[in-house]
Amino acid sequence: MSLITVTKSDTLPITLADVKSHLLVEHDLDDDLITSYIWTAISYAEDYTGRDFTATTYDWVLSCWHEKFELPRVPVTAITSLKYYDSDNSQQTWSSSNYYTIIPTNMPAILVPDANITKPSLKARPDAITIRFSAGYTALPWQVDAAIKLIVGHLYENRQAEITGTITTELKLGVDRLLSQHRSVWGC
Repeated sequence: MSLITVTKSDTLPITLADVKSHLLVEHDLDDDLITSYIWTAISYAEDYTGRDFTATTYDWVLSCWHEKFELPRVPVTAITSLKYYDSDNSQQTWSSSNYYTIIPTNMPAILVPDANITKPSLKARPDAITIRFSAGYTALPWQVDAAIKLIVGHLYENRQAEITGTITTELKLGVDRLLSQHRSVWGC
């Protein structure tokens, strides 16, 4: 199984002005730097939680039919297609009338082939089935918004790989604590 990013939005889910206000930055000299830190923080949050905070389209590639397909990202906004390679090694699109979907807000979406429909034979190959779907929040949960601001603040204040001569401690209600409330723990 592999998950391939097809498209990813280049629109920030949090405004530069909002982050600069959090950082108490009133000038425009570091806008590009802060913007890059925002993208870094979003990437960290997405990797940590298994969720998408920007609109993203994926191809999920599998080698065989399953009784049900639990999609590996949250929140899924749409399942676009299920394509497969038939026994003649020609790619086909399986009609959406042959399966149903369950797309909850805070849990993995599920695609379930209709038990009354015979699944087509597949060509034996690692990419026999491709499920295309979209995922992403339309608005950031407040905990993720706060975590992104904390990460950007840390990166903005500490621009080196190491800090010497200081004692540091992680905030008890820091980034991981905020993000853990949105961490996906479901299997694929």
